[in-house]
This record gives sequence, C-alpha cells and structure tokens, in this order.
Amino acid sequence: MLGTAVGSVFHATMAALGLSAIVAASPVAYEVIRYAGAAYLVFLGIQAIRSPSLLLMKAERMRGRQLLSVFRGGVISNVLNPKVLVFVLALLPPFVHPESGQVGLQFAILGAFFVVILAAFNLPIALSGGAIGRMLAARPGMARFQGRFSGVIFIGLALHVAVTGRHS
Repeated sequence: MLGTAVGSVFHATMAALGLSAIVAASPVAYEVIRYAGAAYLVFLGIQAIRSPSLLLMKAERMRGRQLLSVFRGGVISNVLNPKVLVFVLALLPPFVHPESGQVGLQFAILGAFFVVILAAFNLPIALSGGAIGRMLAARPGMARFQGRFSGVIFIGLALHVAVTGRHS
C-alpha cells in the first residue's frame, strides 16, 4: 500500500511539473514506460510460477528487509504503470485553475488528496493480505496453486499491457 502510494506521489509530482503531459504526448516515452511495466509483470509472473513456495517463505520471513522489497515492488509497479500516469493526467488538471495562481501548490494539494484516497482504498486490501498469507501457509498445496495462478495472471496482464494501445 505504501509503495503504491509513493508511486502515486511520483505521478502527481510529474503532473505538477508538467512532465506527465510530455510523456503522455510522446509516443516513444509512453511506449518505453508501457513495455518496462509489462516486462516487470512478466518477471513477477515467472518468479511466482518457478518458485511458488517463495510465497510461503516470504510469509514466514516478512520482516525488515523483506518489507523493503515489498515496498520497492509497489513503487516500481505503480511508477511503471502508464495507466496511472494517464489517470493522474486526466484527473488533476481539470481541477487546477491557473487564474487562482500557485499552480504547483494546487497540484500538490490535489495530488495529496489523490494519494490519501488511494491509500484508504488499498489499506483494507493490504491488511487482509496477512490473514490470507497465514491461511496459505497452513495449506502448502493451496499456496503452490496460488503462486502458479498468480504467475499466469501476471503474465496475462503483461501481455495485455504489451499489446493494448494507448487508448485502453
């Protein structure tokens, strides 16, 4: 949850600086971000399929260093998600009024609201992850199935991201 929130802060900052508009207007920059995101999803999918038991090990060792890894994964997946970039670019600017002055501050406030709303939405999902992890740890067969299933879903999402055009 915190990783995706930081990724959203990145996108809101890019929008405030006008960089999101440049990336969205540049087909090459947009495609680079899109394919980097797809590659990251393939990496996660292959990792889950090849080592579904890692889910069990991570559930048992999810302390300190592992939490940093989960956080980093949330940041990376959000920053490399071109749909978040386009969403933020579509959402924030209509509420910014240049005639009121301090456009950067307006973007910062709107971006903060966006991040808080996103975090509030993702918090129950993140909190339920612990209970689900404990349930999977008690059922190794289910954890293996879930790892493989998740891997296939990640790879499917990567394919969707890779072949879907800019307007989806």
